[in-house]
Amino acid sequence: MRHNYGKSWWTLPGGRIKKHETPEEAVRREMKEELGVEIISPARIGQFLYTSEYKRDTIVCFAAKIKDKRISSDRREILEARWCPRENLPQPFSPIAARILGMWQQREDKD
Repeated sequence: MRHNYGKSWWTLPGGRIKKHETPEEAVRREMKEELGVEIISPARIGQFLYTSEYKRDTIVCFAAKIKDKRISSDRREILEARWCPRENLPQPFSPIAARILGMWQQREDKD
């Protein structure tokens, strides 16, 4: 997906964890809000500290199955959204999203 704001990189859905919300609840909410997608059994694949652009955020990463591939993106926030194979990602692709996909690939390689 690409946001309507900031850099025009392709990236992955995400957002802040609200007060009194677990990371698992946040990933379910963000996927529903941004893409209209309901996820099943989110599995934490890792986390890292992001300190670029004067930020200090902990990025918690998940992999999950989805109930339906239809995307209904929030046009106020999302410029474009689509499913893409990992071996043919649209460019330019966010370095943070690439790092997360690398974590996912490492997890799959272990299974």
